[in-house]
Amino acid sequence: VETTEIEPGAVATITTEEFFSLIKSRAPSRLVRSLEHSFVFGLATVDRPTAFVMFSTNVFETAFAGMLEWEAFMVDDLPFIAKDIPAPLPAPVVQAVMATTTASTTPPTTSSTTPSAPILPATSQEEPTVVFKDIVVQNEDVRAAMSPDGTILLLYSFPDKNTLIITQSKETLTLILQRLSTARFTR
Repeated sequence: VETTEIEPGAVATITTEEFFSLIKSRAPSRLVRSLEHSFVFGLATVDRPTAFVMFSTNVFETAFAGMLEWEAFMVDDLPFIAKDIPAPLPAPVVQAVMATTTASTTPPTTSSTTPSAPILPATSQEEPTVVFKDIVVQNEDVRAAMSPDGTILLLYSFPDKNTLIITQSKETLTLILQRLSTARFTR
């Protein structure tokens, strides 16, 4: 919600477009346009509170294509949903000692050693690569952002052609899918 200028203390629900703008998302505009104006952002508790966001889609094919395109930025754009990516361990700094000798016509009596600048090992300091994989949760197709060690950082699913759910864990997605199924069944 956001405060409004209409009356003091009044609040209004932000739209999907405003949400993506506020989080400075790099989601493709076609994805944002393919989502309805209202959405749900909440916390679901299985073992611990976990954030999720749920959108209604108005053009499934465009929304799905947009999600695939957004995958490259999704984990960074949704840090309040995604698990932290483990940071690479810092490379050790090696202090090298360089021996220097002064050449002269007199007998070599002076030899000194002076420490040089630290030498960093030639190891890669690239951040871990996030890879999206297809998995199944509650008989639903799911795209999961996985760290190199196989930890799920974030996942999303279209349980039907009109609904998109983004959350952090299989357990949270399972709970949401069960609640959606129960709501549809009782109508």
